[in-house]
Amino acid sequence: MSMHARNMFAASAALAMLGLACSAPPALAQSAHAATAEGDWSGVFHLPQSARLALHISDAPGGGLTGKADSPDEGASGVDIDVHQTGDNLLVSTPANGGQRLELKWDAANADWTGQYFTTGGIYPITLEHGRPKPWPHVDGLDGDWTAEGTFGSTFLRLDLHVASTPATTTATVTSPDQPGVTLPVGAFSRTGDKVVFEIPVLRGDFSGQLAADGKTLAGEYDQSNLTAPVVFTRQ
Repeated sequence: MSMHARNMFAASAALAMLGLACSAPPALAQSAHAATAEGDWSGVFHLPQSARLALHISDAPGGGLTGKADSPDEGASGVDIDVHQTGDNLLVSTPANGGQRLELKWDAANADWTGQYFTTGGIYPITLEHGRPKPWPHVDGLDGDWTAEGTFGSTFLRLDLHVASTPATTTATVTSPDQPGVTLPVGAFSRTGDKVVFEIPVLRGDFSGQLAADGKTLAGEYDQSNLTAPVVFTRQ
């Protein structure tokens, strides 16, 4: 996938994971009128890659609210968040990075929190509903291990795509023999006919390609930060 240097594969993952950790969203009440943000809330934001976010809000021992945030598509979990509620308004930020925050307002008609995620890279809309993150849909015919290799920028890199499904969902990860110890979660994964698309939110990258008639190869392009490279995955 389109990483120009070997250490970009690892470094981008670490940086994006840190950023995501700071980007985890907030949550609030289940009634038509927000009374407390206590509970589990989840939503999806788009950077433009889709990443699920979950907030787990509880009462703080000394008063007020506290919480943790997860982003399964960015590999972040249990991130400490600061939660401040004033009436129907909710502000969520992370102690690790004061420049990123969520500003949300209770939508009584839909019983959810709607607002914006502020980051140094831009401002993005987000809506948080009560409950835990929903799994991505099931995708047929792609389970197994796939390998690819190519030159990304000036760097030769080998890639492994690992796909596994249950009746309810399909999940995937990307690793590289050239970057031991780095495992990147794949986010949204879809197939329409022979067209296959998946995203790697932690790298702000996405792949789009065609599955061969015999199901043995997946050929397409990987795009990251508007830089593209051809990639052919071969089923093992």
